[in-house]
Amino acid sequence: MEIDTKQLLEEACKLENEIKELKLKYMDKMRTVLNEGFRNFFNCYPNIEAIAWNQYTPYFNDGEPCVFSANDPYLLTKKGLELFKDSDRDYAEEFEVIERDYDTDRKNKYETKTYLVQKEYVDEITLKEALEAKKHMDIMFECLTEEILENTFGDHAIIIATRDGFDVQRFAHD
Repeated sequence: MEIDTKQLLEEACKLENEIKELKLKYMDKMRTVLNEGFRNFFNCYPNIEAIAWNQYTPYFNDGEPCVFSANDPYLLTKKGLELFKDSDRDYAEEFEVIERDYDTDRKNKYETKTYLVQKEYVDEITLKEALEAKKHMDIMFECLTEEILENTFGDHAIIIATRDGFDVQRFAHD
């Protein structure tokens, strides 16, 4: 009895091509959906020019499994976006605003860091508007699973979402 390996290989290749086509359709459709959602966000917050984040699977994780994850997104004003595009994208400290708050008995002061906008450019947006925008951005990102983000934008990527769509760039990391 002879096994027809040619037919098996042809069927496997055909299925593989169908999967690739479905993935491309998925990516296009998801980007369309996300474009609309982000456009609505930017219409509500005209002083926010972009939302940027990076996402990747680490190469090493101290003996633990290396798992894909998306890092926290940042709200960028116009000047903040210009700086971001010109920087080496090591922006965590550069884009922080420190919120000062008090616990319920108003005795203990504490600080929480919220990465919002370039601190030199806070005058482009009020802190109240930035915090409100961040709250809505966080709600949007709760809906976007890491699987959605990876399938839509890929691994080892920096994503900049603007009113005009998404700029996805590949990057190297530690």
